Amino acid sequence: MKHVPTSKSPHARLKTRSWSLETNAEAQQCVWLSARTWPRHVMVTVGVIAGIFYALFMLWIEGPLRWSCGLKTFNHPGVPIFLCFIMYIVKGCAVAMLLLAWRWSSFLRKAGVCVATLAFYIALDEATHAYMDCDEHGLSKQTKSILASLISVPWPVFEWQSMRLTIIRIETLEQSTGRKLGSKFLKLVSVIFTISQVFYTVLIAVREPWAKVWRKIFSTTCPLVYLVFSLIALRGMLIPYWRMQSAVREHNLGKELGWAAKAMRTFLVGEVLLCVAAELPVAVKGLKQVPIFHDTLRKYSGWAWQTCFLLQTIGLLFLSGILQSLPVNYETLINEQDRQVRRAKAREEWRPSEDVDWHDKVKELAGRGFTVEKLLEFYTSLGASIMPHYSPSQHTTNDVVREAIIPLSSESGTSYAEVMMGGKYTLAEKMVTHNWSNLFHDLVACIIADVLETCEFNVVAQLLSHNLPYLRAKIEAEGKTERIYWVCAFSVRQHNSICGANPRGDKDPVTGMLHPICACNRPKFFNATPPLDASGKSISCEMNKFTDMIRYLAAVDPKFSQVVAVDTQFELFNRAWCVAEVAKAHELGLDQQVIIRSLWHLDSNQKDLQNLKIELMQASRPEDVQEILKDIPDTNLFNKHLQTVFFHRESGLVASWKQLSMEQQLQSIGQVVGWLFACEQGEHYEQCSDSDSSLSHDDELVVGEV
Repeated sequence: MKHVPTSKSPHARLKTRSWSLETNAEAQQCVWLSARTWPRHVMVTVGVIAGIFYALFMLWIEGPLRWSCGLKTFNHPGVPIFLCFIMYIVKGCAVAMLLLAWRWSSFLRKAGVCVATLAFYIALDEATHAYMDCDEHGLSKQTKSILASLISVPWPVFEWQSMRLTIIRIETLEQSTGRKLGSKFLKLVSVIFTISQVFYTVLIAVREPWAKVWRKIFSTTCPLVYLVFSLIALRGMLIPYWRMQSAVREHNLGKELGWAAKAMRTFLVGEVLLCVAAELPVAVKGLKQVPIFHDTLRKYSGWAWQTCFLLQTIGLLFLSGILQSLPVNYETLINEQDRQVRRAKAREEWRPSEDVDWHDKVKELAGRGFTVEKLLEFYTSLGASIMPHYSPSQHTTNDVVREAIIPLSSESGTSYAEVMMGGKYTLAEKMVTHNWSNLFHDLVACIIADVLETCEFNVVAQLLSHNLPYLRAKIEAEGKTERIYWVCAFSVRQHNSICGANPRGDKDPVTGMLHPICACNRPKFFNATPPLDASGKSISCEMNKFTDMIRYLAAVDPKFSQVVAVDTQFELFNRAWCVAEVAKAHELGLDQQVIIRSLWHLDSNQKDLQNLKIELMQASRPEDVQEILKDIPDTNLFNKHLQTVFFHRESGLVASWKQLSMEQQLQSIGQVVGWLFACEQGEHYEQCSDSDSSLSHDDELVVGEV
């Protein structure tokens, strides 16, 4: 079996970041003390100021300092002073910005150290050469050679750091895609290059003829070795980029894949710039040997090194990821803190119902979770031993409940979750909110997407249809088969509620036949079926206890969370009980993971969703709407919360890709590319755009979106 990556894949929601802040004052302090939360405009402003100071310092070294030593020439022949000034500003700005973002990402920390080493080397080199070129000091040639060797020490350190940045990115892509992209060869080449650079640096201090020969050898071979390194690195980055581009050409592109492709282009540009910077001095040195170029290059020799340093700085900025990611802002911190406060308050204030029978039923419901492994076993059987005519593109959750779940649990009369788990009391870790009109295939894809920690189920849906073994192997490799979910379709006893009637005359979309009516003849319990509690609600009914069950699970499990499985048309937010569950989870401060088909679909439905109001929701019974609205104290606040989940410019789903750190972006890119390769390997992948039995029109539209 093909290797399945085991790295933790980040999803594009903000659960990858967590804070434990107790007061707003502490959150405010965190904003000002942590570089991670500095706004980008502040970082740019401070960076430009720091760059100006660095440029002034460097020009003082190259101008007045040299003149004070009796040197009348500028240190960079052919380069205007104002261009040197601008180049130094860019270098100083890059150092300042990366250092300000020190705590934002480990990639930025490494890039910051690398750029700072380069800036230090440039300053040290210029100052030392100004000192050595001054005849007043009377330095011997041997002393100058030793000084030249010493000041060159930071250079191999810088080169090693920049190569490590590239290697780490290739390794991250390898781990998340499960494919070999050349990281081992890169490590070997980087070691050879660094050893050569160290030998060259040491030989600078040696004045013997043989040392001069070896210096020429190393000065020629080092750029060639770096060229090999760059070509291997570019190949490693181009493989996933080409796969994404092929998906772009063949299908519509989802927004997340669009950001992934843009990020990969940024990495490629950074690597190309570093390669050009490394080869530029050698190219200039070689062209000097050609008579036609000799005088011109000698006159403008200062351009080569200045351009080299500038390209290296810009290349490291591209490679660091600071140009793509957004810092976490103050509002995001406060929102997370408020959620944690609501969660703690809800747990502290929770008390079981005074009606013992009511509480026992709530507790019983909470124990009807099922594992991901059992869900996959059930889904694998659909279309084979269970519901042979099952069509992923046509059958909804309602169809599967009527034609599979109810018949399979008819003998026991229990929920199908109890059948799957062998009657074992299984406390749910996550509750899935979904609408029954959604495709059952998409519901399962949403759950698996949550298991794999991604906010989009588009590619997961393709894997579910075309390469289920890969999907199962990936989940097993990450040790997540025992995740426990609660889904009403599986966890509610349908034989005590809906199995005995088909009031709307629902039909199977494939066979055209009416859904069968169960002949179990078990008693049915609805909202007003006795026995009743003090408020007039049925105690034996299970469908009126979802919000109470959420309260109970939130109180007994501090990690309990909600998964909102959104259908492609976003009809879930017009369904009364679905909105009630989302509202209650928000009130209790639960971590809410919203899973959508793709950000492209969210963007396409943005206009309708921005007018979303819970007052306009629908239910099979009008009285349900009024009952649910009573449990939402502030409808305007909840409507605002829904808009924040989707469209907040820095923490919403639309902005979530930018919110990821560079490590997470690379892991997400690798995960998506790995999934695309897995889809391609599925036996039906080549026919997926033509197969009416496996994909709907919407499925065909988005095969390559994410």
